[in-house]
Amino acid sequence: MKKNNKGFTLVELIAVIGIIGILLASASFVVIKHMNDARKKTEQISAKNFITAVNDYNAISDTKINCTSQCNVSTVIPYVKQSLHGKYPSEGKITISPSTHKVARASLKISKYIVNYDGSKYTIGTSIQSLPNAS
Repeated sequence: MKKNNKGFTLVELIAVIGIIGILLASASFVVIKHMNDARKKTEQISAKNFITAVNDYNAISDTKINCTSQCNVSTVIPYVKQSLHGKYPSEGKITISPSTHKVARASLKISKYIVNYDGSKYTIGTSIQSLPNAS
């Protein structure tokens, strides 16, 4: 009688499991990178929302937030906290232009990252910047 050996050998199974492990490890690095990029983008959007809330408050309120020289965000948060449904800066600096009553510069820490705003663009930084006075 002829013996019918069907199936995989132990070496073949170990090789397949090894290849799957390598693929999963490389895929996890890609997923982690995308998650970090998403966190950075979320922090940037939260900073934009905070700055928009400050600008909106100054546009409609009779009492303007006065930060023509560098202010801590902790002094500004009480004015706009109610309009922020979610994250707001835990620390940072903000400067508001005295002529336009809009945020001129900001360096904000939302959760993990520092978002810097120079009046036109937002960047992710590593430390809270010292801000010059608004002009």
